[in-house]
Amino acid sequence: MAARPYLCILRGAPAVGKTAISKKMLSKMQGKVSRICIDDIQHFDLRAGSGKDKLQLGVYHAALLTGSFLSNGFSVLVEYIFDEHLQYFVDNVVLHRAKGTAFDLQVIFLEASLKTLQKRNVARADPMPLDILEKLHKKVCATKQLDFTEVCIATDAAGATPKTLAGDILKITDGIIHFD
Repeated sequence: MAARPYLCILRGAPAVGKTAISKKMLSKMQGKVSRICIDDIQHFDLRAGSGKDKLQLGVYHAALLTGSFLSNGFSVLVEYIFDEHLQYFVDNVVLHRAKGTAFDLQVIFLEASLKTLQKRNVARADPMPLDILEKLHKKVCATKQLDFTEVCIATDAAGATPKTLAGDILKITDGIIHFD
């Protein structure tokens, strides 16, 4: 019997390592796998500004896409800040998957100190203003383990690299929620 599709949500502050880790996870996973970065989906909305409706619409479209992939037997890695909208995202994935499609969900909260995020942010192609980074770090940390049983992983721990963290995440069985 084939393994059930697996939905892994990587969430955390900007520059915590979501993209680097999800790319390493993707290279280690077998079968049909997709990676969705909600920030990328939000760029399809060409309206000016970045209002809450624009953010929520990006999350909604990511949920539709995720549900479609799961319905077709794909495992999906989703990366996003998820300072809000996590429950909304999961509810829409469950609602829009094909009837009878079972899958496993795991939410991973990636964390690092603000000092580490500031250092990583400087190395990014498009660094975020430090005041916004600090605000998002504080907001995201305040939502840790509020909605789901999530596994928390420090990306700035000694010896932690995207490759080792990806391998560790794929071995974790805690916090998996089964949807039938």
